[in-house]
Amino acid sequence: MAIPKFTLTTPQNVGDLNNPILIDVLAVTAISFNFDPALTGSSTPQMIVSIVLKHLPSGWSHNIVYKGNADGAAALAWFNSNFAQNLVTAVLNRLVADGKLPPGTIG
Repeated sequence: MAIPKFTLTTPQNVGDLNNPILIDVLAVTAISFNFDPALTGSSTPQMIVSIVLKHLPSGWSHNIVYKGNADGAAALAWFNSNFAQNLVTAVLNRLVADGKLPPGTIG
C-alpha cells in the first residue's frame, strides 16, 4: 500500500529569496502520537501529535505539531473516536507476533 500524498491546490514557494523551492506535492514521512501524561504536561487528557510532510524532489520538510490543552485535547478526542482502538491493537499484535513482546491480552 502506498501512503497517499497531498497535492496542493496552488503550489507554494518556500525557502529563501536566493533559493526558492516550489512545493506542489507533500508526502507524509512521519506521524508520532504521544499519550504520556508526564510529557503532555497537563491535567487535561490530551496527546501530542507530530506530523512531518516532505517535498521529495527537494528534500524540504514541513513539521506540524498539535499540543496543549485545546489542540492536544481535540487531537485526543479525534484519535479516540476514529481509530485508536484498531491502531493500538494492530501495533500490539504485531509486536507480539514479531517476538518483541511476550504473549498477553489487549484490553
